[in-house]
Amino acid sequence: MPEFDEPAVRCRSEQNGVLLSLIVLSAIALTLFMLNLHTPLMMDDYDYSISWATGKPLTGLGDVIRSQAIHYKLWGGRALLHAIAQCFLYVGKPLFNAANTVMYLLLVIEISALAVGVRKALCWQRLLFIHLTLFFVPFFGTVFLWLDGACNYLWGTVLALLPLLGEKERLYQAPHGFIFCVFWNVACLAAGWTNENTALSVLAVRGLWILYKRRTAEAIPLWWVLSLVMEAAGVVLLLFAPGNYARSGVLREDTGLFKRAAIVLFYVSAYSASFFALAAVGAAGSRNKFSLQNNGVWLMAAGLLSGLAMAGSPEFSERTLTGMIALLLSGSLFFINQWISGNPKVKTVFRILAIPAILVLTLCTWNAVRDVKAHEARWNMELSKINNAIRDQKDGVKISSVLSSSRYTMDIRYSEDAQAWPNSTLSAWFGIPIYGD
Repeated sequence: MPEFDEPAVRCRSEQNGVLLSLIVLSAIALTLFMLNLHTPLMMDDYDYSISWATGKPLTGLGDVIRSQAIHYKLWGGRALLHAIAQCFLYVGKPLFNAANTVMYLLLVIEISALAVGVRKALCWQRLLFIHLTLFFVPFFGTVFLWLDGACNYLWGTVLALLPLLGEKERLYQAPHGFIFCVFWNVACLAAGWTNENTALSVLAVRGLWILYKRRTAEAIPLWWVLSLVMEAAGVVLLLFAPGNYARSGVLREDTGLFKRAAIVLFYVSAYSASFFALAAVGAAGSRNKFSLQNNGVWLMAAGLLSGLAMAGSPEFSERTLTGMIALLLSGSLFFINQWISGNPKVKTVFRILAIPAILVLTLCTWNAVRDVKAHEARWNMELSKINNAIRDQKDGVKISSVLSSSRYTMDIRYSEDAQAWPNSTLSAWFGIPIYGD
């Protein structure tokens, strides 16, 4: 019988795995870039294309900073994320299309790394499964493609989850030097200054993790506590912005806390059930109990807290569950990975299942690009009405709302009143009264 060099075979297998991972990531990147390319500027994008300080189109980075200073006082605490959005709106959407594609890839890799660690994150089957899961989120276009939505929820989620990744990799245990410590603390400050529910849940879980470590008599490095304090400072900047109170007074609904909590609980249960079922299957298959020693338990807890935290918000929309989905997905993959790692037969089954998954993704990607292009074409027709009216020097123009028919697009709605939002912003941008039909 022929003899095989085991290290050489393992090396070739690892090389093949890296190559397949790069192919999967390239396919995902191409998909996201094409979808971003054909997702137009719309709704809030026109709001943030105008400086909140001057009421005129943005003129540079300094204008963005002044705009967010006013926005922070009048409308909300997400100054960091909206500053990112305004920078992209100033420099142009082509740069956003490329940067947002990279950020989506980072989210996919980050979810994998939270589940199994950075060294094992680039497993092509896991990356494929993560993208497949995210690709079927009902509000995909709103949080991953729309410029303002992506800066708030995609970029915000990637930043908010960074401290958990630092804990996963035990970054605080190695002497990385002063420069790294400063960078990491700034990153934790930014992580806290992202999305209210996700940042708050990550902070809470990190705090509970420290208390658990103290209870088990493990030493807690001082600079890790400092990073927690910096993250808490970011959350304070986010939650106690004067604009939050001004905005809540405008948006507050008549529904009481109990009714809002019931609505949030319904959506959280609907979205989280499959992830908890997946985690239970993985735990049962690996005969691994749900223990506080498992990172998966903490990730699942953070995800659940992220969703339930929305009960305290004056408004709720499904897109606010983006962080919850990312955390629950990483937590459930933690348990699935433990099951697969100890069972070669199950690993083979998952590899076989990757084939129909690729076929489904290919078909759905084709349909998604077609839907986004059609949506873009309908909106471009409305924009052409505005441009024609400007050319003909008319006193006003009437446009039609463009409603979404796909999870990869979103409604572009306009009212009959040119002075009401969002007509008012579009009218200010184009310099002509715009009426909806």
